[in-house]
Amino acid sequence: MSKPVIPHYSPSKTGFLALRTAQDLFAKAERDLAALEYNPQSADAAFNFFVTAHHIADWAGALDSRDQHPLLKICRHIADGVKHFELTAKHHNLVSGVVDESYVDDGYFEPGYVEQDVHILLEPNNGLTNADRIDVLELARLVIAFWRQRLGVV
Repeated sequence: MSKPVIPHYSPSKTGFLALRTAQDLFAKAERDLAALEYNPQSADAAFNFFVTAHHIADWAGALDSRDQHPLLKICRHIADGVKHFELTAKHHNLVSGVVDESYVDDGYFEPGYVEQDVHILLEPNNGLTNADRIDVLELARLVIAFWRQRLGVV
């Protein structure tokens, strides 16, 4: 027996289940950040965080900020990079790659002995930093801080 269709519900107009507002999507991004912090090398966690964080602008009606703020432009580049096989749009010009520089001492493999360093490689004049790279967790935390302030989330 199939479940009845709720006629007034449309995912494209009202969100999806508990995700109905920009604040809801922001809360999901915070949960995604927690997963990324647990394992910075997880492609799934990175995908979830950057795609979710990128789309907060859509939900908040702040599309202009996505193209004006270097932090959000970098987030957009990463989100589109994980969603698409090949990036061809000219506006994707701030990120040159991702590198896993994780380290583990020889003979050890237990919690605390692994340095999980995943960096986003940045193009010169990226508008965010003078550095040529940023730690993936540092970038994710900056994105969360940006949206927390912009959305007025306490």
